[in-house]
This record gives sequence, structure tokens and C-alpha cells, in this order.
Amino acid sequence: GSAEFFKTEAIDESTHAQKWFDFVNDMQDVAELPTVSPMNFKIMTLREAFTRYYEKEYALMQFYNDWYEECENASIMQRLLFFVETQRKSVGEAGDFLATLDRCGMNESALLLFDNQFKVNG
Repeated sequence: GSAEFFKTEAIDESTHAQKWFDFVNDMQDVAELPTVSPMNFKIMTLREAFTRYYEKEYALMQFYNDWYEECENASIMQRLLFFVETQRKSVGEAGDFLATLDRCGMNESALLLFDNQFKVNG
């Protein structure tokens, strides 16, 4: 189930990137595609996967918050608010997942129930 969650997250990230590219192009500029470094570690547990997810979402939230605070262009500020709000929600959700995983501990049944919440009903 968690694999399905992360697959959906990857699609959402692509959608968000396209929204930004479209905005930049509408502003008569050329959007650059950032380079994403490959992972150089193997995720071994659900806790590790969701911890990495939280860390990435939090870092991106900080990036957008800092950019918003430094921005002097009202059009860009307005667009950034979408991304600030999206990241705020993602960080909250990721924190909730980590709190649930903390309560699961090493209980295999609890971890299975946690993982199953992400399964898409066919």
C-alpha cells in the first residue's frame, strides 16, 4: 500500500512542477527543469520511508517559505502561496504518518494495518 502512496506522490510532484513551469512560461520566462540527485541509500523500513518523505516535504516547505519572504513580485508571491499551502498540508500529513508509525512500533500487525490504509480499492 505504501508503494501506491509514494507512486501517487510522485505523480502529484510532477503535476506541481508543471503548474510552476506553466506559470513561469506565462510570465514570459523559460522554466528550467531542476536536477534530482539519485538516492544513494536503500530504504529498509516503513519508518525510514516516511521519515525521508517528511524530511523532503519539510525542506521544500522551508524553501517556499523563504522564497515567499524574500520575494518582491506580487504575481510570484500570489503563485507561491499555492505551493506554501500545499507543502504545509504535506508536512502535516507526513507528521501524522510518523506519529502513527511511532504508535505501531515494531508490531507487525499494526504495521500491516498502517500499510494497508494506502491500498487503492480496485
